[in-house]
Amino acid sequence: TIAELYSSDDVSFTIATITGKSTPHMHKKMEEIYFILRGEGTIHIGDESSPIKEGDLIPIPKNIFHHVLTREGESIEVIVVTHPKFDKSDVIEVMP
Repeated sequence: TIAELYSSDDVSFTIATITGKSTPHMHKKMEEIYFILRGEGTIHIGDESSPIKEGDLIPIPKNIFHHVLTREGESIEVIVVTHPKFDKSDVIEVMP
């Protein structure tokens, strides 16, 4: 689930709850920052994977595929900051 907390022309703040695996995607215009509020899992950015946990801050540059994988049966709550403002048309998903 995703809920917008704040948005202006330059930046958006949302809170996202991820269960299982988020859809691998990238953005050509937006960069993102994830702040992990609750939970643990793994973030995949390009060819690299790193464990994530509460309190972690993860910058995600534009033009690189990324996704989150939670622990089985658990969820992660994340504050997502996008710059510039979130634009749904800039979400490019991996083709299955």
